Amino acid sequence: MLTKLDDLPRHQIVETMATVGPSDLSFSDGYYYCFWDPHGKISIAAGLRVYPNVDVVDGYASVMREGRLDVVRMSRRWSSGYDNLSVGPLTLEVVEGLKLRRLRLEASEDHGGFEFDLRWRAVHVPYEEERRTERLHGRVIRDLIRYWQAGRPSGTVRFGDEQITVTERDWYCIMDHSWGLRQSTGPNICNEDLPPVPLLPEGRNGLLRLVILAQLPSCTAFVQTHEDASGKVLKAEGRIDWADGRVTLVSNVKHELSYYSHSRKLRSAQCIVIDDAGGTLNLMIEPTHTGTITSALGYQFESRGFADNRGMGVYRGEAWCEHDTWRHDGDETIDPAGRRHAYNGYIGPARVSTGSETGMAYFETVVLGAYRPYGFEAPGPVPVTILPIV
Repeated sequence: MLTKLDDLPRHQIVETMATVGPSDLSFSDGYYYCFWDPHGKISIAAGLRVYPNVDVVDGYASVMREGRLDVVRMSRRWSSGYDNLSVGPLTLEVVEGLKLRRLRLEASEDHGGFEFDLRWRAVHVPYEEERRTERLHGRVIRDLIRYWQAGRPSGTVRFGDEQITVTERDWYCIMDHSWGLRQSTGPNICNEDLPPVPLLPEGRNGLLRLVILAQLPSCTAFVQTHEDASGKVLKAEGRIDWADGRVTLVSNVKHELSYYSHSRKLRSAQCIVIDDAGGTLNLMIEPTHTGTITSALGYQFESRGFADNRGMGVYRGEAWCEHDTWRHDGDETIDPAGRRHAYNGYIGPARVSTGSETGMAYFETVVLGAYRPYGFEAPGPVPVTILPIV
């Protein structure tokens, strides 16, 4: 099967661009985007991911405002339109690689009735994460490449009769693009057919993940750290692009996270970023928006996502689209069935400051299982597959 990309000299295996090297059903290639205003009223998350070995492309788009998250999820056969980066009402156009993209959503009233048409302009060169490959019982369960990028958007967002103009002066955006293998997506493998997954020992039975992508007048900074239950750093990386043209690499991250009493709901954070030039960047971070609910988008943190609970990257017919609403209530989120889920950190926009400078950041922090430096214990046994989150 030929695609438009086959007209370019970019082949890396003796196959067309419709085919990938690994035959693993979990192989995927896709995007995550987030847009937000600076006032804490609206944030938008959208994503699209291709599973070539399952012949599926799926995606989601959500609008978070006033404690409510409306999300539309969609899926279709990938082979019905290889050259078309669209699924259901969501369309992605790469206008200029690594610099300019356009995302459009036209959801019907039956699927939320909200629309957006947003141009995504990059403000720095992407940061490419270190590749990490892991095996379990000889089988590769993670082998992924990802890059992150910050930008400024423009366009329009519409809810019913209300239309909002998005300008680069006022709004912010980030994105990531990843491809490879990860065992948390794609068709499930029957656990009874595989050896038991070992449990993590005391002291390692958990994970803290922290990601910052900050835009400040003096710099754009990407920072990431993963730590086990004892606080041992599993990886720390990142880059600071200074407005004066300097580029420094992140060598270490120290953090002090503040949570609401008796919960894992984040209140604020202080992160001291140390770079390879010996400099420090002291970031004070305060969540500003209704946080993203990863389960509602389809990620396997609290559940498998989608109404059928089968997760991302599975065949749901030639075309599929669904919509539901989640809500925030104090220290919990409420799913469409009325079930309550405790917060597990924060994922979304935040206000960031350092010294007299202020700006905005995309901020992720989650704790799975135990993390003893902040007094969190695991509610039960933690399988080794929890480390790390990718």
